Amino acid sequence: KIYFVQGNHEFALENLDWHGVIPVLARDLVLEIGSERIALSHGDFLLAPWHYHVYTRLVRSRLCSWFVRYFVPQGILDRICHVLAEKSRVSNRTKKIPHRRILQAATTWLQGMDCAVGIIGHFHVPYNHRIRSGKRILSQASWDTPNLLAYDGQNFKRYFFELEGACVRVTQQGL
Repeated sequence: KIYFVQGNHEFALENLDWHGVIPVLARDLVLEIGSERIALSHGDFLLAPWHYHVYTRLVRSRLCSWFVRYFVPQGILDRICHVLAEKSRVSNRTKKIPHRRILQAATTWLQGMDCAVGIIGHFHVPYNHRIRSGKRILSQASWDTPNLLAYDGQNFKRYFFELEGACVRVTQQGL
């Protein structure tokens, strides 16, 4: 199964018809795969200020989703999301990433989830961090290189995709 976790630059994923992809719209999702419990979250709430919570509640509300679905053409929505993502990338190029604060917040989140593994993505840093309780925090890598985490029931692997013309090269990295 492929899970796509809605982030701070994706809106109205419930309206997309991606065959074989399960959009995760909730803040957190717990998957049970065999005997393993895995928590998924975009992670944008981990260090977010109060006004970000208000903003996301507004733009992800049923009213806003309904309005966008019926009154905003998909091309315009895509353009808006692309512009927001580009502005975020530019402003974050020189920003120092607070790794310790991120991992502390992720640890607190995971401890409350009753899961052995927590996966986040908002910070675009490929964490593979074990905490004292034996739990593990993983995260998606950079937004500049498409990538995914795969789980085979025992191990996680990270895959990177590089576009070369009409071809895609896939490289694997064990964790």
